[in-house]
Amino acid sequence: MIAEVLPLPKKLATPLLIETWIIGLAATLDCLSTIYLLHSGKAIEANPLLAATASWSLFAFFVLKMSFVVGPLYGLERIRRTPGRERFVQLLMRCGIFVYAFIYFGGLLLQFKFPDLARSLHLIRS
Repeated sequence: MIAEVLPLPKKLATPLLIETWIIGLAATLDCLSTIYLLHSGKAIEANPLLAATASWSLFAFFVLKMSFVVGPLYGLERIRRTPGRERFVQLLMRCGIFVYAFIYFGGLLLQFKFPDLARSLHLIRS
């Protein structure tokens, strides 16, 4: 039934780009590591909406945080199916992977190598 609504063009080799899988995996690992750090008291959530959700339920936190990734990935995969857009979407996703990795590893470096600076930015507990 879904194939009738949104058929895959014959030129698409895979139903999902490898970049989609990489971003999804990175987001999942990011979310799980955040849950671990929140639960162990080693970090606080900087996003006020996610912080409020995490204080209520870590499962709800996981679902909400992942929805911020799954929704845009779904949208990009839909756009990719438009003729002539596959390379453009792939380029956007590759840029997204680079930015995601830069922010993620920059945050880890800030928290664990420069904790005084992270405390002054209210990224970790004093």
